[in-house]
Amino acid sequence: MKVLTLDKSLKKYLRDVVPKSVFKEIEQGKANVVLVSPTLIAVFRMELSTMVIVGIKGRKVYESRQALIDLARANGASHVRFHTKYPERLQKAMAGLEVKLVGIRRNLLGRDEHIYLVGVM
Repeated sequence: MKVLTLDKSLKKYLRDVVPKSVFKEIEQGKANVVLVSPTLIAVFRMELSTMVIVGIKGRKVYESRQALIDLARANGASHVRFHTKYPERLQKAMAGLEVKLVGIRRNLLGRDEHIYLVGVM
């Protein structure tokens, strides 16, 4: 796993999965960008004992999920929280793990945002 530096090309690559406000968090050191596997980049921040996946882009999330769990444990997290507008993709990627839906943020103009929690301890 490698921590990436946010440059212009990486920002362009992530712009469809990461809100603009998160780029400021990355620049301030409040959020991190990591290369989880050769095919997957994750943006996360810590909130108490929860690692929040702010954005994830790439392929083979299912194959990389143990690396995400290891990252959470290494940062002292007991849970990983995912915010997604594509819950079917997350459920497929986390198949076999205990995934709990903890909320839905309704959106009148687009897809609803589903919030899931996965235990890692």
